[in-house]
Amino acid sequence: MDSGLTLGSQDDAPPTLDRSTEQASLAPDGRSVAHIVVDDGYPRAVQRFVRDGHALHSRWVTLPVAGPVTAVRHSPDSRWLACQVAPDAGVRDEVWLVTNDPEDPRSWPLRVAEEASVELVGWDGSRVVLAGVLPDGTCRARLVDPETGCSTILHEGRLSHVLDSWRGDCLVRIGPRSYRETQLVRADGSTVRLLPADHGSVTDQGVIVDPARAFRPDAGTETPGSPVGTRVFLRSNVHAGTHRLVEVLVDDAGRTTWRSLVERAGATLDEFVVSADGEVAALLWNRKGLSELELAHLGRGSIVEVRLEGGTARDLTISGDGSLIGVTIEGPGVPRHVELIGGDATVWGPVEPVRASTGTVFPERHEFTASDGLRLNGWLHRAPGVRGGEPGRPRPLVLYFHGGPEWEERPSANPYLPALVSEGYSVFAVNVRGSTGAGRAYEHADEVHRRPDGIRDVADTVAYLVEAGIADPDRVVCTGRSYGGYLTMAALAFYPDLFRAGVAVCGMSDLRTFYEHTEPWIAEAAHTKYGDPVRDADLLEQLSPLTHVDAVRAPLLTIHGEHDTNVPVSESTQMVQALRERGRVAESLVLPGEGHAIVMHESKTRLCAAMIDWFDTHLADEDTPAEHG
Repeated sequence: MDSGLTLGSQDDAPPTLDRSTEQASLAPDGRSVAHIVVDDGYPRAVQRFVRDGHALHSRWVTLPVAGPVTAVRHSPDSRWLACQVAPDAGVRDEVWLVTNDPEDPRSWPLRVAEEASVELVGWDGSRVVLAGVLPDGTCRARLVDPETGCSTILHEGRLSHVLDSWRGDCLVRIGPRSYRETQLVRADGSTVRLLPADHGSVTDQGVIVDPARAFRPDAGTETPGSPVGTRVFLRSNVHAGTHRLVEVLVDDAGRTTWRSLVERAGATLDEFVVSADGEVAALLWNRKGLSELELAHLGRGSIVEVRLEGGTARDLTISGDGSLIGVTIEGPGVPRHVELIGGDATVWGPVEPVRASTGTVFPERHEFTASDGLRLNGWLHRAPGVRGGEPGRPRPLVLYFHGGPEWEERPSANPYLPALVSEGYSVFAVNVRGSTGAGRAYEHADEVHRRPDGIRDVADTVAYLVEAGIADPDRVVCTGRSYGGYLTMAALAFYPDLFRAGVAVCGMSDLRTFYEHTEPWIAEAAHTKYGDPVRDADLLEQLSPLTHVDAVRAPLLTIHGEHDTNVPVSESTQMVQALRERGRVAESLVLPGEGHAIVMHESKTRLCAAMIDWFDTHLADEDTPAEHG
């Protein structure tokens, strides 16, 4: 077998702004934490040993495959680490197993027949839970024995994904983007619907806990040793406008009892973790873009808030007994870093020293009204002073579009926004309709035939910024990645007079060719968001920037990862070629070794420099509108 876990202490590594730690996995016994380190090259995994509230010596988890490590999980007995890696930074992930013994370092892939991509779900006892995708888009989940490689199929179906497994029972999320429910599929093949049908709801996170410590639905109190069936925790907005923590009890006959266990007015649940016995839950809430962490002792009915130093948090992990919690925290000027927190809400601190940037200003949240009355929001990263010695004249403004669109721009450690601000650009990161964080109706407000409304939000945002004196109408540019790259090209095509230049990163230029060339499972899940490629072909043509390329006048730079199979590189190159054929200014930059997510520091630096140079070049003459074509 290949070489595996090797010693390599990181205790003396100096903190830098370019280095971050994220996506922790606590060992069930709480004695070690594995996480991902992002510095030079691809993200990689490291394991640190913990005692008395301190992270001690550490060792790298080395894998004989080139690509970013995207997840790492301890086995329940702490004998193994399972690592998910994306070879060549593509979307066809693999899972590798490594021993947790420095005297016997080994690693090997958990290869399964036919699966084009495999995702690490976690562990079911001594076996690894893998969620695979077949070339035709069928989803198949397996239990794999780490020592023999033998596997058992847990579940197989279209538009499905296994969230958790316990003794062969598994939680299966079913449905396309924006419409998802979760079912319990038992080891005997029977299926239990856990929550009432509610079209448009999303139930997308869940865990099964030991049913021997379930709540009795009649008493509503914990009764240890009196099992009532299977106990499940879910993140769901069934019969609600926002997500909250839901508990479901399933008896041996398949009858269910469910209730909303923890919810917060004015906030939506981002994610949660629960201890093995169901006693302790850690919950991350999103309140107007900022994260709030709570520790809930479910048996006692007590909830304690934990103060977070940063804008946002994610990637919760918990030890088996709930005595230790890990979370990734980040914010403007604060790199992503893993913090450890005791089950009593005592903050232990980061797993390695954190170097925060001095002088970074926390962005301002703005809420405003679109032309159809919908309330929009975004974050203003304001550049100080004036440019060109003109008092009262706003700085050049970059309108920034996030990906998804089922995502939300929040105060995070985005590397590009502070770099733009330091070069004299104000940045407004807008959450157009379709974004998460503002409730269920907002997330559905851009789907299929309503996509023009989401594109019109771009013009409404510029109008608001100009009227508020934040933007100079002659000096507005735009950029974004993935769906944000699509929206950048759409903004230049549908509103050619609003922008002086654009930079589209990994964006779709033609929704029809995107459907033809993306991964099959990505295409199938997107029908409810963008439209059916057959039934809605005319709509997709109408909404594609490439269809309206004649209208584009602003210079466009496209940037793409060479291995991107989510949004293939051809989406960028065909737009650039079409613009050049019409005498427009357009260039393309392809980043080697990158996929859909730009992960290497060198690539991020190059992307950022190219973006700033592009905007500087095409805003050089501030008094005369740029000539286009």
